[in-house]
Amino acid sequence: MLLAVRDRKFKEMGIGPGGCRNEFECEAYCDSIDHMDECISFAEENGLLSAAELAEAKKVQAAKNRGVKMPACGSKKSGDAYCSEPAHMEECITFAQEAGFMDPKDAEMARKTKGKGPGGCKTKEECESFCDNPAHQETCFNFAKEHGLISEEEIQKMEEGRQ
Repeated sequence: MLLAVRDRKFKEMGIGPGGCRNEFECEAYCDSIDHMDECISFAEENGLLSAAELAEAKKVQAAKNRGVKMPACGSKKSGDAYCSEPAHMEECITFAQEAGFMDPKDAEMARKTKGKGPGGCKTKEECESFCDNPAHQETCFNFAKEHGLISEEEIQKMEEGRQ
């Protein structure tokens, strides 16, 4: 049902960026950062992105327009896979920080942990959820200790509290 509504909306709009005529053609064209400005304008004018998606797209656009070095992946779709590779992590963290997706503290934590947390969590929310579970507190403590995420003083206090 939703797909039919979207297709109808695209047909009503006529020709989109790069001559696309439906959602799939437009997605394929707009996946390239080379078409970013044109596609964001089209999406905004036609209400094709949620407020959160539009804000994210505009952050990337602003970073690109300021000359921030974009990750070499070349598109959003390939970006997630590209940035999950350890060899590209620094490049992606630097971009995320420059584009305003990460603050310096989160960027430093990502560098220290290589983008993975205890229990395999990958986002701050996933890690907080994992570590809020009392059954995982030992795992989280050891992870924080091993990756230099807590001070020696905090380590001593925690170890004293466990005895």
